[in-house]
Amino acid sequence: MQWLIDGYNLMRGVSRFANLELQNPTKAKQDLLNFLEAFHQATGEKVQVYFDRYNQVGNIPLQEEHGGISVFYSRGGYTADEEMILQMRERGEQALVVTSDREIQRAAKASRCSYLEAREFYEGVMEILHQSADDKDATNSRLKGNAFRPKEEKRKAFGRLKKFLQY
Repeated sequence: MQWLIDGYNLMRGVSRFANLELQNPTKAKQDLLNFLEAFHQATGEKVQVYFDRYNQVGNIPLQEEHGGISVFYSRGGYTADEEMILQMRERGEQALVVTSDREIQRAAKASRCSYLEAREFYEGVMEILHQSADDKDATNSRLKGNAFRPKEEKRKAFGRLKKFLQY
């Protein structure tokens, strides 16, 4: 399994990162990457995060490693969304997508990928990391018990996160 994460979407969809981005975009991105690295280290999950590269030069995406996660910047003429969609089509059911972007969610569903909204992923990872999220009560009801039954296209991704939770 491979997590494909819409980097700016996750950063702007979670107040922890969004508030920091307003003050210091570089620090917000670093905080996001550290958060994803902690998730990777705690679970061993493979993580790829995608960002737009605004000075787009070159025919291949720029790739960097950050503590065990892969960070991709889109190639010339492509957006990060398009790069993610190419990976979804290639990986199919082996990809777990994190985005709140409806277009990417439709592409994930068409590629038979499971997906989570940015906030759902963040809350699940926070619980895995045993840290206190702002609305931890909502997180608990969302990730355990039978009261919450996610849509079919989200079940695999929620199940993958629940695998790492110990009750």
